[in-house]
Amino acid sequence: MKKIAFIVICATAITVIIVAVRLMGTGKTDNGHYHEIAQMDASVPTDSSAPNASIFEINTNTAVTPAKSPVSEEDVILIDSVETYERVSRYGKLAPCLRGTEIDGGIFVDADGRLIITHEMKLLFEYFLSAMHEEGLDTAVARIEEYIRITLPETAEKEALAIFHGYMAYRNNLKRIQPSTAFRGSMADSLAEIRTAVMEREELRRDHLQPEVVEAFFALEEKFDHYHLDRLQIEYNDGLNEAEKREMIRPLTERL
Repeated sequence: MKKIAFIVICATAITVIIVAVRLMGTGKTDNGHYHEIAQMDASVPTDSSAPNASIFEINTNTAVTPAKSPVSEEDVILIDSVETYERVSRYGKLAPCLRGTEIDGGIFVDADGRLIITHEMKLLFEYFLSAMHEEGLDTAVARIEEYIRITLPETAEKEALAIFHGYMAYRNNLKRIQPSTAFRGSMADSLAEIRTAVMEREELRRDHLQPEVVEAFFALEEKFDHYHLDRLQIEYNDGLNEAEKREMIRPLTERL
């Protein structure tokens, strides 16, 4: 019974990683970071009443006016709070779902004004995107582009915008990856299907983002994905006894 319970729990966990919307809305993790929304199925809206079509597609005919780039480094603005952001942003107050929060993540440069690519950048993107079911995708995208333009010097701004647009292209194409939400046939078949979806998602990231961006944005997530898949593969191997399984799982855990 313990073995069955473990398999069910792990299988559920990896299915959530691969298929389900990851903590939809604006919920935070234990360390205060917002989860990536609609990680695998980008066609699923964060609001069940919202239409399914084109939820992550950027409307090139948007009526939202893009922010202008700073004309000099003196025009770069330090946004140290939500209050500062709402005061300087042309889009005003944040959506109701973000009221009472602090802006998650951030975008940083070195002493020479060059962009530093970190996981915090992805968290910032997801912070604003988490409100798109309330204020629309066009506005959420415009807020991020504006944030980049008003807080970064020109060279870093251009690179950050390119990363953001690549990230949105990746998210928009996630709808192509549609693994089953239910196990069919043997557990081995189900694990194979999930592993295929994981690999397709990782390839998609590398199609739209530079290696250093993939590393900063997704390294930890990919590490845990592979850990859960490898552990399930061992646990469900009927050719191994319990001692052998424990011996094979130990190095997996040690590498985390």
